[in-house]
Amino acid sequence: MMQQEVEAIVRKFEDEYAAAFGRKDAKAFSDLLTGDATLLSEWGDVMQGRAKIEQMLTNVFPNMPDELKLMNTPVHSRAITDEVIVSHGVSHKIGEWGAGEEKLSYTRVLVRQGGEWRLAATQVAPSSSMPDPRTSRAAEESG
Repeated sequence: MMQQEVEAIVRKFEDEYAAAFGRKDAKAFSDLLTGDATLLSEWGDVMQGRAKIEQMLTNVFPNMPDELKLMNTPVHSRAITDEVIVSHGVSHKIGEWGAGEEKLSYTRVLVRQGGEWRLAATQVAPSSSMPDPRTSRAAEESG
């Protein structure tokens, strides 16, 4: 599979993921998952199975502000096989919930099932609160 095709698949998936989240549509979100999908949230809990994840979202979405949206930016994607893609990226939660904007990192495993790309596994993690040693050292040396 050509890299351009991989990136187009991932971009389309991320757009659908963010749109379902933005609409607070648990059913549309769960339709993007494999039946046995695994989700590791930014809070460290692990959920497995489309039905369990959909139920969790059905309970959580009504408690989220309507204006809360996701903007997902794939950073690196790679086809492992013609049926499996691993993608890494950055997600911004934008809206009034806490600080106003939250930056998260993610890793996703997409698999092709019945001609459709579905999410088999994802891990979402908050950005580290530790200073980035690559930038803090450069700042010290230039200052």
